[in-house]
Amino acid sequence: MALGVDSLVVGDGKAKIRDAIALPALNAGLFDMVRASLVGAILANLLLATAAIFVARYFLGQLPAATQQAAHVFSGTNGFVTFPQLGWAFRIAYSFAMVNVFLAVFNLIPVPPLDGSAVFELVMPRSWLPGWYKFRPYGLLVLFAVVFWTGLVGVLLDPFIRTVNALVIGP
Repeated sequence: MALGVDSLVVGDGKAKIRDAIALPALNAGLFDMVRASLVGAILANLLLATAAIFVARYFLGQLPAATQQAAHVFSGTNGFVTFPQLGWAFRIAYSFAMVNVFLAVFNLIPVPPLDGSAVFELVMPRSWLPGWYKFRPYGLLVLFAVVFWTGLVGVLLDPFIRTVNALVIGP
């Protein structure tokens, strides 16, 4: 639905905007919301990460063998491979891949407002929904607590960081 001139209603001296924001998710079923969550955010991030991995592998192949070996050794110890000898093009592509993998995995955490909560709603027993709906307004606070007060995000992302390193640099 596009915002048009007919959306502006003037009456009693005050301008009001009606139908300015179309919310198709409210009219869609739960399965449609889950599909939109998975396809929209997660698949897009994974496709971007895949493209960036190919670009990073290309730029890594252009570097001297000693630098490639150093990247291989460094990736096994630290996780992130970002030292200046790798060149700016590799570091940008590698960082882009890591950020997109991070966003895809982070989005799957089943805490509102993240997309994982829509997936969780689909698989949870219907008897839990009333309690879940009471919890949803506080999801952002729980998300901040999980991110800043626990090491859960690092533990969750570590296997994916190692996988990206293996795909870019090699096992």
